[in-house]
Amino acid sequence: PTEGASTQLLRNWAVPGIVVTGVIAACVMLARQTTGPLKAALLGAAAGTTFGVSSTLIKSFSYLLDHEGVIAMLQHWEPYALGAVVTFGFLSAQSAFQAGDLRASLPALEVTEPIVASTLGVVLMHEHLGAHGLGSKVVIAASIVVMGWAAINLAESAAVDREERTGDVAAALGTDHH
Repeated sequence: PTEGASTQLLRNWAVPGIVVTGVIAACVMLARQTTGPLKAALLGAAAGTTFGVSSTLIKSFSYLLDHEGVIAMLQHWEPYALGAVVTFGFLSAQSAFQAGDLRASLPALEVTEPIVASTLGVVLMHEHLGAHGLGSKVVIAASIVVMGWAAINLAESAAVDREERTGDVAAALGTDHH
């Protein structure tokens, strides 16, 4: 990617901020209505989205710290937003890890973080991905599809294993009604 802008005005974050907040809220609300691997995957996606936002804020934070110093940096909104976002990200990640199998939560987190960070980099910070030509763009698109497919398959395998274990326990207790 190209360097792009190092900071953005708070008002320029309005639309991207509303979109990512909506995605995070939807993941958390849906997670509250389910259990097991799906809950873990949804909370993992919320954490990954949050960490994608933090990547963009870290770019601004680093720039401000380097170019303005600690005291002047504290007069900007980015350090405070970064603190809140990272705190929520860690809480979401820990909730995801506790909600179910790591095969569901970790891939969801690891897939969403770079997608959100790259999207914010392009849309908000005016970065450009170094994909020149159709071949490079196809490889990038295919990589995103494969990452998503792998994350879904890992979550599904965790769900199948959970169902099998539940069935084994029920059979051992004599409560299997199949």
